[in-house]
Amino acid sequence: MDSSLDFALSNGVIIMLFQLMIHGLCRKVLTFLLVGIAQVLNVHVLNQPGVLRTAVIFWAIANNGLSILENAAHLGLPVPEQLKQVLEKLHNRAEKSGEPENVESE
Repeated sequence: MDSSLDFALSNGVIIMLFQLMIHGLCRKVLTFLLVGIAQVLNVHVLNQPGVLRTAVIFWAIANNGLSILENAAHLGLPVPEQLKQVLEKLHNRAEKSGEPENVESE
């Protein structure tokens, strides 16, 4: 085996990456299910075409956008200072409420 692969295996890097991948995949499947449930509620409960579904889709887009911005800031890419401050406030609020840190990689 390659020495870099041995190093990655011995330090658990591959296992950690696999866990992150599974976590991200579960989030995407959950988002897809939420959109489907919202559509069913639209049709059968609200009798409105796409109101709740659209709100869930906008929430998913905003959530993924924030995740991309957080990852860009962690990588050291140029992010405007005001956005960094907002991200820090959101991160601090999430820590106070006990939510897990977003570790999803986009």
